[in-house]
Amino acid sequence: MPRSHSTRFSGCTYGRHYDIYYAASSLTTDVRFRYQCGFRLDEDAPSVSTLSRVFADMVEKQIAEQLFHGLVSSCQTEGLMTTHHLAIDSTAIKAYERKQPKKKSETTGNATWGAKFDTYGNKITWFGYKIHLAVDTESELPIAVEVTPAHVNDGDMGPALMNKAAEVSNTDIEFIMMDAGYDQLKNYEAAHELNAQAIIPLNLRNEKEPPTGFSSNGTPRCAVRLNSRHRLY
Repeated sequence: MPRSHSTRFSGCTYGRHYDIYYAASSLTTDVRFRYQCGFRLDEDAPSVSTLSRVFADMVEKQIAEQLFHGLVSSCQTEGLMTTHHLAIDSTAIKAYERKQPKKKSETTGNATWGAKFDTYGNKITWFGYKIHLAVDTESELPIAVEVTPAHVNDGDMGPALMNKAAEVSNTDIEFIMMDAGYDQLKNYEAAHELNAQAIIPLNLRNEKEPPTGFSSNGTPRCAVRLNSRHRLY
């Protein structure tokens, strides 16, 4: 596949077709997608093996990452994102690799078993990866991305995402919102180093004895351990 096709194809598939078999099928059946990726309609679509080599080339040369940074820069230049307020979270990506035992898979650096709780408290497990995102809350567009094996803790990726977002942001970041999974000291410190305010709910599952004079949710208490009815500003 020519390099011009490789670059254009990476732009078409970035964030759209995660399964290479599905991408190959779409190039055969979806004429519009095939044209957008720069392939002639009177020639055969590339095979799965060819696409595999292209994706390997994209990873090695960081083509997709370069395209992503270019899009973020363009969006800021055009005023589509301000990056004053960010939200950080992760989502699961299922892998089509051969499943392995948990302990063995965690040593490979590739797909592993992950688990999380949904909004209803149900435990969800999957074999694959996690994509960690820092998103501009106004435009709802991502500004920083990291992909890890599924077992990597969300909170561990907070500082890296904040620093990557700060590197590409052309304005000062003011607030960074994260869920309770990021309630770790290093995330507050990373936000403070950027002169930003981290907004994170307390993770009561990791709760320890609160400081004297405060309840577990941070409400001031009087000497007889009654919660204050007044807010502090």
